[in-house]
Amino acid sequence: MAKMVTIQNEDLKMVISTLDAEAQSITDGEREFLWQNPTGELWADHSPVLFPICSKLKDDRYFYDGKWYHMKKHGFSKGKEFEVETLDKDRAVFLLKADDETKVSYPFDYEFRVEYKLSGRQLITTYSVLNKSEKVMPVSFGSHEAYACPEGIEEYEIEFPNDDYIELDELKDGLLTGNTEKIYLTDRKLHLTHKDLDPESYVIKNHKSRKLILRHIRSGREITVEFPGIDYLVLWTMEKGDYICIEPWASYIDRADTDGDIMKREGIMPVKSNESISRTHTITF
Repeated sequence: MAKMVTIQNEDLKMVISTLDAEAQSITDGEREFLWQNPTGELWADHSPVLFPICSKLKDDRYFYDGKWYHMKKHGFSKGKEFEVETLDKDRAVFLLKADDETKVSYPFDYEFRVEYKLSGRQLITTYSVLNKSEKVMPVSFGSHEAYACPEGIEEYEIEFPNDDYIELDELKDGLLTGNTEKIYLTDRKLHLTHKDLDPESYVIKNHKSRKLILRHIRSGREITVEFPGIDYLVLWTMEKGDYICIEPWASYIDRADTDGDIMKREGIMPVKSNESISRTHTITF
């Protein structure tokens, strides 16, 4: 059964569920920064952790070492209970190990850790995985934080500090078609609208910015998301949802013409036996 874990410092308080090591709430005493689904009618999550893949596989399956395996969108960590490995006042580390259930879809021994650390008004999140198998393990992980926009997303913009335009990759049935569309920014800013932001329509890889600033236009209130070393990005919301997800992903989405070989998937990280890999992103409130 999922438990709630709290970490805090003088500036921020964070509540995390042991189910998927998912952040449930981040507050500064006055404001809730994560989407809370106040009506209970829309998307029920807050900040899922994506592991060991991001997004959808073609036909929900992949090919590895002569065999096909099935895996649902975003992998399986969302349904798994994590162990609380470390808990300090302002830091928590959650651990997920392979079990008989995960080996049906992912035939590897691993230790996957999610670390949250509060530092002033900043949240530092690190995903790391250790390969305990004898063979090379294909890995990805990604974040899916939903930032609350209680005034409505039309009152918000996202600044791309190093880009004059963003190039969107087209999806059909959740897979890349190979077509792209350029969206030119105004002063390097993207104004958010529900009309333009269809589910998963803003799928981006050829961007220069590794820092985005979510800003409430009238008040100037900002959240800064930094993701050095992470190449892929998704912006997503739901119709009538007063939130925007800014999702740095370590790997990308299957193309419609893929042959299913997981080792060829764009951005997939091959981890050798007894080696580990990690990625960190930070959020400043």
